[in-house]
Order: sequence, then structure tokens, then C-alpha cells
Amino acid sequence: MATEVVSHSNFNVLNLNEPEMYSGRIESYAVDRQQLTLKFFSQKDEFSAAFIIHLTMVQYLDLPASWQGANIHTASEESCWDLLRQVLGPAVAKPDVMIKNGLLEDFRLFTIYVRQTNYRILAAKTIELVAP
Repeated sequence: MATEVVSHSNFNVLNLNEPEMYSGRIESYAVDRQQLTLKFFSQKDEFSAAFIIHLTMVQYLDLPASWQGANIHTASEESCWDLLRQVLGPAVAKPDVMIKNGLLEDFRLFTIYVRQTNYRILAAKTIELVAP
């Protein structure tokens, strides 16, 4: 098990040599605990999971149930902030700098690029990679 803090504007956060050679699916999503588990499979062995990732503090999820590719990136601070403001609404409409910086310190906007579409997950800055 490895937990990694991911920065904003990070390309290929899983450091995969060939991310397009994997397929992914939502394994579980616990709304009440704000936890998301994604399972990835290699094209070489489509029956056994290659790896699993866990995301916490999930505030927003726009992702199909399954997809081709494991090209996961993090968006810029500006894109992350734009979505945080939409999701959190009036509570952060006019935040002071400390609140904004605190939220940007805690959250990341993860994107998964699939067939000309960027799917988005707004979650905590840590990503936990586990063996299946």
C-alpha cells in the first residue's frame, strides 16, 4: 500500500508507462463516507485487477461506470477552485485568502481523459494505491 500526496497540475499521477493499456471501473462509492474505490485492469490480463486506488473526501464525481485508460491527471489550482466554488456554493462565494488556500491545500481535481472527454473527481489531495 502506498499513499501519495498529489500536487495540482500533475500529469500521469500514477506514473504508468502505458496508461492507455489499462481499463478502469468504479468498484465502490460510499456517499456517506465520501470514499471512492477505482479498480484497474491490464489489457494483458482482463480478469485480474492490476491495481486499485482509493480516494477520500469525494465532493464531486463525473465518471462512467467503466472506461478505457488510466490516464489520471490533476487540474490546475484555478480549475480546482472553480469546481470547489460550484460544489460548496454560498459557503465559499467570497472566502478570505486563508479559507481559499486551505481548501486548495486539501483538495485536488483529478481528471481521467477518455475518448476526448475529461471526466472529473474532486477529492482529497491523497491517492492510495493498493495491490488487488
